[in-house]
Amino acid sequence: MGYDAGTAVGASLDASMVTDAGKLRDDVKSGVKTIQDNDNIRVLAVQIFYAIMMAVPLLGFMAWCCSSGKWSFIMTQLCFCMLFFAWILFGITLATGTILDDTCIEAGKHVYGEPNALSELLKCDAGTAGQANYDKIWETLDINQNSYSDPPLFYTPVVMETTYGFTTNTYSIAAGIIEGKKYDDNRALLLGMYTVFSIQPQTCLMMTDTTKTNLCFVPGITSATYPAMCGSSGTEPTSKRCLQQGQILSAAGMVGSSYLIACEHLNFIALELNNKICGPMVTGLVNVTIGQGFIGSFYFLVMIAGCMGINRFNNENDAENRIQEMNVVPNPTYDSSAVHPEDELRSKADTRPGASVQLQQQPGTVSRPSENEGRKKRRPR
Repeated sequence: MGYDAGTAVGASLDASMVTDAGKLRDDVKSGVKTIQDNDNIRVLAVQIFYAIMMAVPLLGFMAWCCSSGKWSFIMTQLCFCMLFFAWILFGITLATGTILDDTCIEAGKHVYGEPNALSELLKCDAGTAGQANYDKIWETLDINQNSYSDPPLFYTPVVMETTYGFTTNTYSIAAGIIEGKKYDDNRALLLGMYTVFSIQPQTCLMMTDTTKTNLCFVPGITSATYPAMCGSSGTEPTSKRCLQQGQILSAAGMVGSSYLIACEHLNFIALELNNKICGPMVTGLVNVTIGQGFIGSFYFLVMIAGCMGINRFNNENDAENRIQEMNVVPNPTYDSSAVHPEDELRSKADTRPGASVQLQQQPGTVSRPSENEGRKKRRPR
């Protein structure tokens, strides 16, 4: 807007201002689109992650329904892995939320001109093109104002810069350097011209929405008819409406140049970050952090339940099955009255008077002396 308006009133401006503004516009749009695209991907990734988190405990329910400890074992192994990731993500989101919150606070300080940690990152570098264009356009405004109010025309009403915060009504190098950095005063001057020169509010968005800045035209003139009507070879270059529109175009050019000189684009980015991005993102990170902490704590209980369920959910360990195993049926082939062969030989030897039976010791066995042999070794009292 500023370059086109300044060129329309005959000011010879540096086109690099347009290049800088276009680059800024493209960078901002690209950044916004990147954030929006990544945001959709992040939302989908979080939804999938939480769906998996909620599905893992269902394996424990399946283990209980199927009376099978293997499902509980699988759940325990998955739970251990997911528990690790849950607490890792908890730490990441907590750190990210803290950093983002601090960044948003510093961005707010930058907008309101307070000392902040982002001053170096958002360092203003206006360059020379914006200031040079501002100076030329203000000189053109002085020419239009003099033609409008001085003899022989003496048109009214008149708009004066000092009414809107300027220190002077006439351009000078020193004044240009000072006033070029006052974006709000330049914008107020443009809006004041819209009001004083009776611009129709229904045709001028800036008059109905003060947050917007746009170029408006006096009744009877449009952007298409202005060159033919008000140009140096136009049909009515000295008419009241042409001189009024010339002043409006000059003021609009000053607003555009001042926007870059005052680095309002950086303030705009910081303000948008603080008002429209920080709030939702910080709130989202806080909610994710709380969710991760809840899942991390909940998964401790799930893992404990899974470890216990490996045995408890197995139907082989049911109380009824354990009782059946204890009620063992006696083996009919087992003879409880059977005698060990060695004892049988020893009993036969004992039935013969005076007989001494020497039993052959088998490898790995210990022979026991007979009761009679033990009596022979005793000394008489």
